[in-house]
Amino acid sequence: MTRPILISLAFAGLFASALVTASPARAEDVKIAVVDLYQAIAETEDGQQAKQQLESYFNKKQKKLDAKSETLKQKMEDLKDKEKVLDKGDYEKEVETLQEEIVALQNTYADYQKKVLDKEMELTEPILKKLEEILERIGKKEGYTVILRKEAVAWAPTYTDITDKVIQEYNKEPSAFDSKGKGSKGTKGTKGTKDSKSSGDKKKKSDSE
Repeated sequence: MTRPILISLAFAGLFASALVTASPARAEDVKIAVVDLYQAIAETEDGQQAKQQLESYFNKKQKKLDAKSETLKQKMEDLKDKEKVLDKGDYEKEVETLQEEIVALQNTYADYQKKVLDKEMELTEPILKKLEEILERIGKKEGYTVILRKEAVAWAPTYTDITDKVIQEYNKEPSAFDSKGKGSKGTKGTKGTKDSKSSGDKKKKSDSE
C-alpha cells in the first residue's frame, strides 16, 4: 500500500495547499481525501468543550473591561462639568490623569486579547494533535495518497470528503484532555505517597527519642 502523505497540522489548523503525493504514481492510482478541519474541531466533543471554556474565559475578561470602560466614560462626563468650576491647572491635571487611565485600559485590552489567544492555543493544541493521529491512521488504512484541507482544494478530478468519518472516529476515543488530567493526578498521587512516608519516618524518629 502506498504510504499516505498527511500534511502536518500547524497550530492554526492549516494543511499545505499544494497536492503532495507519497511517491511518483500514475494519475489513476492517486487517491485523494479532504477534511474540513474547522468543522471537525467544532463538532468533536472536545471541540465543543473547548469552545465553552474559551467563551467562559473570554466573558470574564470582557466583563472586567466593560466595567472599567463604563467607569472611564462616567469620569469623562464628570470632567466636562468640572471644567467650569476648576481652575485651569487643576483641570489639566485631571485630564492628564484620565488620559493615563485610558491608555492603561487600552494596554489591558491588548493584554487580554493575547491571553485569550494563548488560552485558545492551549485548548486547541491537544485536539489538533489527536486529529493528526486519526487522519494518519485513516490515510494508511484506506490507502489515500494525500489528505488535504478542504478549503485548499480549488479543483480535483475525484476526492472523498472524510470530515464526518474523522469526527466519528475522534468521538469514539478518550478525550484529548484525559491524558493531561491523568498525568497531573498521577503526580499528585506520587507526592502524596512521599509525604506519607516522610510523615511516618518523622513519627518513628519521635517515638525512638
